[in-house]
Amino acid sequence: MPCYSIVTNTVELNNVGDLDLLEKALKEHFGNVYRVGVNFSFRTKEGYGVQIRDGKLIGTADEETLQTIANETKQAYSRAAVNASAKRFGWIVKWSSPTKYQMIKN
Repeated sequence: MPCYSIVTNTVELNNVGDLDLLEKALKEHFGNVYRVGVNFSFRTKEGYGVQIRDGKLIGTADEETLQTIANETKQAYSRAAVNASAKRFGWIVKWSSPTKYQMIKN
């Protein structure tokens, strides 16, 4: 019997549970990431320097662009969390878009 259940959560950068997973997500999405403790530094594809310090995203871009980068960061972390959970339980994730996926029991 199939199980259709959707649970949504909002990712907050100041309350990330797995910093290693966040680092992996940032590397997959943005490329080179430098981590010192709980702080991260990276460059976007557009060349903006960005840091996550104490759970706050700061950088050289204007406020609107920083908000877009924050949303991309949260989505990247969410994708990494879904993939990690699926792997843990032996499921396969098929992504149809950056925000839509289907999980299939392996």
